[in-house]
Amino acid sequence: MRSSIYHTETKDLVLECLKEQKERNLSVLDIMAYLKEHGSTANITTVYRILDKFEEDNTVMRHGAEDGKKALFQYIEPQAGCMHHLHVQCTQCGRIIHLDCDTMEKAIQHISKEHGIEITCSASLLYGICSDCLKKREKAVDKSEEKKL
Repeated sequence: MRSSIYHTETKDLVLECLKEQKERNLSVLDIMAYLKEHGSTANITTVYRILDKFEEDNTVMRHGAEDGKKALFQYIEPQAGCMHHLHVQCTQCGRIIHLDCDTMEKAIQHISKEHGIEITCSASLLYGICSDCLKKREKAVDKSEEKKL
């Protein structure tokens, strides 16, 4: 079921913000900045209320930040199955990568069967560095080595 809350300009802007950044986790402060850029005077309580409703409706997933100190929100595409597979967030650029493959499904089953732990995919987020950021890092190292010569 998709969002059952009534349509308001603020709700529509929050959804627009999340959709535009669907490959990223956004903090409430990120969303507030977007709203301000678009002329909204909504308060933070309203944004949290909207996000709570979106979470109830499976429109967004809530993750904890890597440091565990704040909530982050990610838009879920309808029919994407995000509640049933793991995700990795790049620690460099913040991009979210969906781990929707047989290998990860087997790993989840292994953890359950062999270790007695049921993985809750909707709350699971792994951290790493995406291939694009690794390439950038390699190029930076190569340039650094060229300068030394």
